[in-house]
Amino acid sequence: MTSDMAIKIIKQGVAVWNSERKKNRYNLTDLSNADLRGLFLTGADLEGVNLSGACLYSAKIDKANFKYANLEEADLYNTNFDYSNLEGANLKRANFLKASFIEANLEKARMEYSNMERSNLNRASLRYVDIKNSNFNKCNLSESILCDASIVNTDLDEADLSNANLTEAKLLRSYLTSANITNAVLRYANLSESIFENANLENSDLYGSNLRGANFNGANLINTSLDTASLNDALFNNALLNRASIKNATANAANFNFADMKNVNLSGSDIRFASFVSASLENAIFQDCYIYGISAWDLRLDDTIQKDLIITPDEDAKITVDS
Repeated sequence: MTSDMAIKIIKQGVAVWNSERKKNRYNLTDLSNADLRGLFLTGADLEGVNLSGACLYSAKIDKANFKYANLEEADLYNTNFDYSNLEGANLKRANFLKASFIEANLEKARMEYSNMERSNLNRASLRYVDIKNSNFNKCNLSESILCDASIVNTDLDEADLSNANLTEAKLLRSYLTSANITNAVLRYANLSESIFENANLENSDLYGSNLRGANFNGANLINTSLDTASLNDALFNNALLNRASIKNATANAANFNFADMKNVNLSGSDIRFASFVSASLENAIFQDCYIYGISAWDLRLDDTIQKDLIITPDEDAKITVDS
């Protein structure tokens, strides 16, 4: 069936389209470059359909099935996909500016070079999604599930990731300046070389995560868990780390200059060659830490616990000191 015939059928409404798809499922698949703007297609069966280059500007396609559909380079500005199934869909280079995906399923979707700016993905499932070189600026991803997602070189500045689950996600070389990541779960996530300047991660769980070379300058990490994490070469200048737990972590050459680290627990951590210039460390705990080569002056150390600090390099016999 030609694209023109398929377009005529879908413009007759969802009931007609779904009925015809049951009869001609494998022939009714081409809606490429179709102009479907403003249509009401709630509950439409679009599984495997080719919608590449189509215009669905301000269409309402909630509760629809887009499983394995092709929406590459489609214009989906302000389109409603709430509660829809887009599992495995091709969303490359598509424009989803201000689109809504509330509780939608985007698992295993491919979203390279897509524009999701100001879109609403609240409570959406994005497990195993592939996002590269995309724009998620000011996007709402609160309470979303991004476990095992691959997010590379993507703009998430000012995005809302509060209460999101990014367990074992890859968030590499991406931009999250001023993002809201409060109460989020990022256990074992790879955040290396990403930018979190002035982001809010208060009460988040980053247990076992990889923050190598990441930038948290000015960020709020109050009451976060960074236990067993890798913070090597990471930047925490002027960051708020009050009550953070950084036990058994590795923070070689990390920069904590001017950071507020009151009540931080660094027990068992390797902080060799790290810098703590002018840091506030009142009531902090430094116990069983490797501290060889650290830069530490102009510190505030009231009631700080310093015990069994290892001051020798690996090749020398271990020597420990207390405060």
